[in-house]
Amino acid sequence: MPDWWKGGQASRPQVNIQLDVPSKSRVGLDALLRFQVLLTLQNETLSPEEIDRILEAEGNLISLKGQWVEVDAIKLRQALAQWRRAELAQTQAGIPFHTGMRLLAGLPALGQGTSPLSSLSQEHREWTQFSSTGELADRLSLLRSPHDAHPAPPTSFRAS
Repeated sequence: MPDWWKGGQASRPQVNIQLDVPSKSRVGLDALLRFQVLLTLQNETLSPEEIDRILEAEGNLISLKGQWVEVDAIKLRQALAQWRRAELAQTQAGIPFHTGMRLLAGLPALGQGTSPLSSLSQEHREWTQFSSTGELADRLSLLRSPHDAHPAPPTSFRAS
């Protein structure tokens, strides 16, 4: 019997959307974010072979990386396809900073019309997670802990 059945929390692969600022870009309200679509299991990126195995699964449980994993291949395939369409649509322009922050906070994207960003259903959200990486992750970390941004001056510092 899989260990997670005992604890009530299933281990499952997820479509992981990693948000970051483009290189040589600044972080601000008018920034455009880029994102990358990955399929992960417990924050570890899955190989193309593992992804194929998951998406071709006929049952709801498969053994992957030495553990039993819950899989709903249809929902996972739909979420992955939706985000890959969004990734293609946003490749050139990026997504607005405020939209990225809403997605990171678990809120729906607003003002996107018929964009794939605005049509993520609650069913697909269960199979999707958002994370910040690179420069965006660093900046958000500083905002959460501003005391880390400016360390105390050394004791040898003398000023008037």
